[in-house]
Amino acid sequence: MSDGTEKLVLPEDVQIEAKQITIYRGIGSNRGWEYDEGAARRSCANAQKCDRCGAIFKKYFGQMACPGCWQLTQKENHRKLPRQDWDGKGLIHSDFFDEYFRDWDDLFEKVFHDERITPETKFDDLMVRICMPQFPTVSSESILSDHATEDGDDLVNDYKAIDAAVENLNKVILASVSPVYYPSSTAANEPDGWKALLLEIESDRSGGKLNRIE
Repeated sequence: MSDGTEKLVLPEDVQIEAKQITIYRGIGSNRGWEYDEGAARRSCANAQKCDRCGAIFKKYFGQMACPGCWQLTQKENHRKLPRQDWDGKGLIHSDFFDEYFRDWDDLFEKVFHDERITPETKFDDLMVRICMPQFPTVSSESILSDHATEDGDDLVNDYKAIDAAVENLNKVILASVSPVYYPSSTAANEPDGWKALLLEIESDRSGGKLNRIE
């Protein structure tokens, strides 16, 4: 019922205006784009021009540059990262190989057998980053997010007890679950043995008798 201050309007009395919109869709595509012809074209294309050099290359998800320029940009960004010596704990990740390694020996073995590596290759070309561990965690907010009445009334009687229990649970998780490692924003310094490895590669490629040091 109306309280006398609001005008009652029936559906048939509502004033309606019609608005035309333009939908762009590539031929053969099921997806349409409202007012965005460029997005419709890009979504159906399987090639694009490199933003850096202008070369035409097969489109890769999320890449706006050809493979060569993409890697060049990656190297430039890597050089700007802070650096430190890796303590050997956890993992390292090489953006060049797109692979994780447990120690320098694993990485060196990969380098030694990769034909793209030459005696002139710099350690920075491998774009090695130190990885940081991540553990699953539980929070009071995630547990209690839906625990309320329809009116939003708080049903929790003792937050301190719950917080203490959650803290203990996270300690158990930390001690019982292996972490997942992700590359950090810290680059690894060149390790000992890199220059010696390049000499071994040079000897091996030239048919020398110097064997791989195990």
